Amino acid sequence: MRRVLYSVLLSCCAVLLGFINTIYAQSQVRTFSPVRVKIELSGVEPRPDGVAAEVTWVGGGAGGSLSADKRPRVYWVELPKPLTTPVGGAFYFPPAPLTACGYISGQPTATLTLPNGTQQSINGETANVFPNKGERPVGCWQYAVNWVYGMELGLYTLTLDGSEGMLTHTWGMDYGYCRSATYRPGDAIEMEPGKEKSWLFTGFTPNEHITVHFYADTGRMMADQFHGISDYLATRTLIADADGAFMLDVTVTRSAPFAGKGIQYRIQGYGDESDPDGFPSLLHPDNLACSIDYTKSQPGRPVIPLYPAIDDLSGPVGYIRPDQTAQVLEVVPAIRNGHVILWALFRTNQGQEGWTNEPDCPVASGVC
Repeated sequence: MRRVLYSVLLSCCAVLLGFINTIYAQSQVRTFSPVRVKIELSGVEPRPDGVAAEVTWVGGGAGGSLSADKRPRVYWVELPKPLTTPVGGAFYFPPAPLTACGYISGQPTATLTLPNGTQQSINGETANVFPNKGERPVGCWQYAVNWVYGMELGLYTLTLDGSEGMLTHTWGMDYGYCRSATYRPGDAIEMEPGKEKSWLFTGFTPNEHITVHFYADTGRMMADQFHGISDYLATRTLIADADGAFMLDVTVTRSAPFAGKGIQYRIQGYGDESDPDGFPSLLHPDNLACSIDYTKSQPGRPVIPLYPAIDDLSGPVGYIRPDQTAQVLEVVPAIRNGHVILWALFRTNQGQEGWTNEPDCPVASGVC
């Protein structure tokens, strides 16, 4: 009897320890799960004092292969950006796939390593790759890691292993450094009546109180015949999550008097009618250099330190000064305080090389 009780006790302890370890491991990884708010627009609501009765809108909004003599046996021909962000790509435009060529004997074994360190097998599809010059690549396979609500944020690594050789690539999937939105405030967003559409916003202050005003296209135009006029519909308030992100799941009901018309929004305190699209260009306070062009000298540009290696802040080995130009040689994602940051290897016009994580945005292909 004692032996049975002892065995049961050990089993319970093992289950409890396993549960604690699971909770601990999951707590180290952030997820793509912004606050979601259901927005149903069915009619015109009373307009709060101080909110514009109408606003204007403007229409619009919304890898090559190596030459044959330079290709290794297996090689990548298409890769996602070093930092892939969900805005504009969470649901409508998937991030660039990972495409590799040279596996002529068949699909290689593909293993995806998640930010929490666990691994899973994924399947690819055959890919047709057209060469810039020379012979057409053969044995090409394409793999996609798309944005899914609740997925982990951090570094992802795809490893391909076949009889022709092995390839591996690491990239980051996280929120961008700057305030961004799926749609610009100045767009007239097409909404199919009765069908929900998700609008994602990122880069706001953690737990910020947000007020959103909604407007519907009236069909009227300004005197310039270029800017449309939208009338006020409704106002909603919400609180952004700890990452400063939120998602609006918007539906225009079929019975709404404005069904089938373009919908606009304004976020209170961001932008104005002279520049309604101004809010997405505001820079994250930790990345004040992210909009700077380093391909030309600029007198007012801040001095950027260059370090000897990634995550080595022991002391600068050089600087990019305002009167210098610099070239980006390599961009590598890394983790700092649970967030993906980008380190860029620069070479100045005076031959000095070094790493920095200051000018993230230009090397992240325009998240600003």
